[in-house]
Amino acid sequence: MFNFKLSYYTVVTDCINEESNNPKRIIYSTRSGKSIVISERILHKITENDFTDIHDDILKTLLDGEFIVPEEDNEFADIMEQNRTFIQEPDIASFTIQPGANCQLGCHYCGQSHTKNYLSQHLYEKLIARVREITSRKQYRILSISWYGGEPLMALKQIRDLSPELIRIAEDNKLIYAASMITNGLSLKPEIFTELVQKYQIKSFQITIDGMKEHHDQRRITKTGEPTYDIIFENVKKCASLPLYKEEGCNIAVRCNIDKSNYESIMPFVEILTESGLKDKITMQFAPIVDWGDVLASKNSLKKEEFAEVEIDWLMQLLKAGYHTDLIPGRSYAPCMVVNPEAEVYDAFGNIFPCYEFPYTEKYQTSDHIVGNLANPAETYKYDVHTRSWFDDVEAGKSWCKKCKFFPVCGGGCPKQWLSGTPACPSFKFNMEDRLVLQYIVDKNKLEEVL
Repeated sequence: MFNFKLSYYTVVTDCINEESNNPKRIIYSTRSGKSIVISERILHKITENDFTDIHDDILKTLLDGEFIVPEEDNEFADIMEQNRTFIQEPDIASFTIQPGANCQLGCHYCGQSHTKNYLSQHLYEKLIARVREITSRKQYRILSISWYGGEPLMALKQIRDLSPELIRIAEDNKLIYAASMITNGLSLKPEIFTELVQKYQIKSFQITIDGMKEHHDQRRITKTGEPTYDIIFENVKKCASLPLYKEEGCNIAVRCNIDKSNYESIMPFVEILTESGLKDKITMQFAPIVDWGDVLASKNSLKKEEFAEVEIDWLMQLLKAGYHTDLIPGRSYAPCMVVNPEAEVYDAFGNIFPCYEFPYTEKYQTSDHIVGNLANPAETYKYDVHTRSWFDDVEAGKSWCKKCKFFPVCGGGCPKQWLSGTPACPSFKFNMEDRLVLQYIVDKNKLEEVL
């Protein structure tokens, strides 16, 4: 009677109320990024494709959340069509600018070769013209600029020179201007932070601190071997305490790069952040160390399953302490910028790349990875560079993403890693059921129940 089926792209937890006479589970649709509480009775019926005696309101909830889909649906084809439509009709014009190739730090897991080169003034005009031309092609809503490096604050002059022109492009096209920065935080003094926020509308920052001082200072040291923990931590505290931090809606995301040498220091590090009054001001990011270029940095990393297991403890700690923490990923139509042919990265030499990890990395300084150079005519640019055809690669079965239930919320992770022979599966693939239970504990009253 009803031509529906349980979607392949669902995850179901164990029973969350074992003592009850009405067993319930949490079901999560990676097609929609939604989750609901569902009774064992309803789950059994839809698993068996038996849609008799299910109320129309319940069917609507299940269909709207894409927990069930039309029986004839080719689900993977539907997802790919949605992804490609998203790329063709993007909401955001996204650019990453790496204005300098220099950095004070000598982190062992960094794949970049740092030099004292900076984006020259004669390339400014070319870069601004390129951004202006791309943003005029479609009806974008947001102009997104990400400042990266090297260390971007070593190229503060370039940021000061270029930002007003980029803001003007947004104003001319009636776009929201959204600027962010990935910085090591060593030079992010309160006065610099204030200038970046007030003058150049950079309000989102990612700063890496690799756990406790004794661990951080073994790896994130200057090129002359000097420790950096105390300076960076103090900068984070002072910047997050500025009145304009809250007034302007700023956020600092503290990232921890994790392997076997420092994973046990993450929980005490979070305690220190909490004791420093930062829980309501910052967000946390936990990332396993992976290989970058020819630097085999992952040799001491935790296995993906091991990382996922300890990550749950960290997430629980954050929730108990009152941090804002996103547990469940939403629908993702692209893994990152690399699949969007109009999203570009510019380095200090004017080179154009599809991925922000390509610049200053010897392995990727080839024609297969470089779109072109800002100093040259656009007619010379090469658009079929590595990573741009990632969705074609997935369809062709060059990764196991095609058969993975998490593809709609992951997009394959990092295509660069896949192309390097290192699968990029995210940690939530291995701890999603625990995440769903945590979400239920935190937002029990917000989850719709289908009983």
